[in-house]
Parts: sequence; C-alpha cells; structure tokens
Amino acid sequence: MSGTDSSFRTLNNLELSNYSAGILIADILYKHYPVRLKAKGDSMFPLILNNDLITVSPWKCRIPEVGDIVVCFDNSRQRFVIHRVVRIKKKNYEIKGDFCFHTDGYFAFDNLIGYVSTINHHHDILPFPIQLKLKKIISFLSRTNLLTLIAKIVKKYLTK
Repeated sequence: MSGTDSSFRTLNNLELSNYSAGILIADILYKHYPVRLKAKGDSMFPLILNNDLITVSPWKCRIPEVGDIVVCFDNSRQRFVIHRVVRIKKKNYEIKGDFCFHTDGYFAFDNLIGYVSTINHHHDILPFPIQLKLKKIISFLSRTNLLTLIAKIVKKYLTK
C-alpha cells in the first residue's frame, strides 16, 4: 500500500466486482473518509469519462440536492452506480446517468452512500459542488433526455 498524502491510500491492481467494490467504498465512506477511484463506463459522459479519477466523499452534515452526482446502492440489481440526482420526491431521490435514456428509479437516502466531490480528467481537476442553479439546469436536461441526446451526438462525432 502506498499513498501520495495521509488522506489517500492506493491499492495497486486491486480488481473487485461492482458489488464487492461498492461494499468496500461504503465501509470507507461510513468511517468519514473520502475514496478516490477510477470511473468505469460511459453512463455519465461527457462529465465523467471512462477511466477518469473521481473522489467520492461522505455526506457528513450534507444532504443530496438535485444535480449532485451520487454513489447509489441499487438493492434490486445488487450493484452500485454513480449517477446524478434528477428529482426528489417525498425524501426519495431519482437518479439517472447523463448518457442513459432511462432512470435508475427512486432511492431512499440510506442507499446514497456518498457524492462525487472531484473529477480528474487527465490532470484537469473539476471541483464540486457546482452552483445550485447550474446543477438544477444540468439535472433538468438529464431528466428530460436532452443532455443524453446531445451527449450521444457529441460522442458519435468524436469517435468518427
């Protein structure tokens, strides 16, 4: 185990299933430590790219807001996802990947184990939280699939 500072430690070449990694991340976050991990997949394109280094932070005294990118445990599928809160109804949070047409559904706060506090795109660090108005606009665009359509067009153009 090696690390760059006292708040982060690195386990090199550790490969875990989605479920096992999620349990480990949840345990670390519940102890009020942030977790830095490599994103996998395109579900949050264009904001989070495959292999981006992200920092997930514990909630502590903070509560989720529309537009936050959260780590959520999906009991029905026994998996963890990192997606955006697009709507809040009766203390349940609807989450959705920006590059996905369908939502993951509504989840109680207990299923949201942390939030993305930074994204590192190959040496460019994007700090969060972004302004509330901007988060709400991005969330609306994601919820209505406008962001998804734009992202799919951009990705298609970039891969030509």
